[in-house]
Amino acid sequence: MTKIIVIVLVVLFVVAVVAWMVFRGKNKPKSKNTYSFPGQASRPETESSINTRASQCDGSPTAESDDVSPAESDDVSPAESDDVSPAESDDVSPAVNASSTEHGKEIDTRNSVALYMSGTFNPIHIGHLQMVKLALNHLKVNNIKVHKIIFGAASQGYLLSKVENENAETAEHNKKHPRDLRLPRTAFSEDERLNMVRTAMNSFDWGDQKIQLSIDNQELRESKDHPVVVRDLNQKEKVILVAGQDLAERMTKVWNQYKTPVIVIRRTTDKQSEIPSAFYSSEVDRIVIDGDNLTEGVSSTEIAKTIGGSTHLPRSIQDLYAEYLEKHKSNDREWIQYEKLKNNSQKTLGLYSKTTKKKINKCKSVNGKIGNLFSFFLSNI
Repeated sequence: MTKIIVIVLVVLFVVAVVAWMVFRGKNKPKSKNTYSFPGQASRPETESSINTRASQCDGSPTAESDDVSPAESDDVSPAESDDVSPAESDDVSPAVNASSTEHGKEIDTRNSVALYMSGTFNPIHIGHLQMVKLALNHLKVNNIKVHKIIFGAASQGYLLSKVENENAETAEHNKKHPRDLRLPRTAFSEDERLNMVRTAMNSFDWGDQKIQLSIDNQELRESKDHPVVVRDLNQKEKVILVAGQDLAERMTKVWNQYKTPVIVIRRTTDKQSEIPSAFYSSEVDRIVIDGDNLTEGVSSTEIAKTIGGSTHLPRSIQDLYAEYLEKHKSNDREWIQYEKLKNNSQKTLGLYSKTTKKKINKCKSVNGKIGNLFSFFLSNI
């Protein structure tokens, strides 16, 4: 009789222990085993994650527009362009392989045209160059000669306002999430942006056509909007704006107001947005090209998320970008604050306290004793 009672008690004890362990497993908080900072590879488990495991073990909570003189435009003759071999070029395929559709008034093939690319160019990236090349190839296939490519950088005031707003959001995020720091945006100076644009466009492979490369400073120096600049340039020669689909969604109404000729490069992978029907105006040249062979995910914002600038930068400006960025990291208030937060966070992750070791050893000791108890009872049944 005594033996039966002992067996029953042992069974009840085993059931109770198993139930307790299952309950603890379901309610146990999940700990992260890797921590990474923007621009750095993920690191293996650190002291911070060890602290988390130890605290879970003992039940403690875890811590958690007017005319401008020709002198204001920086023209570059084809002879001044720096040639590069195809292997060194940040290019798309020479032919437009994707399907393309043309809407609105047809372009007069008797006259050559100029292409205008607008942007902050903070910095200029491969996507800018690829979009212009796609437009260039499309016109070439349709027997329309392009004699000039013009880049127009946005005003410094616009750029500073945009970067300031983004950095305010970044600073707020970094204060709340010190283990998930975001890099601040850098507002490159006018000269830095123009130098990167000039270097990138001169070293890019534009094909076998003789094309004049130019930088127009009306947006930069006079704070003009690009539709106004394109309208003014069209008084002297035929100029067509090259833009991405995101810009078409925001600017179609303004483009219609200024009767802006536009070639839009549409990403076929973008299923969530459509070009407004108002874009297809019959009064001006409007063309849409499906850019299937554009590099995915290219933007100045994405480039800013990595300290090295990523492969989305043209090869010709990667050293320039690194040089300018290093200067801003030493002088810009946002970068100085970021470095302080990063250093503090790394120190926290690097701590390995004796208390933590004791907590882990305590866990192991308790688990060992429970295991020994099971073995004892099972051996006596």
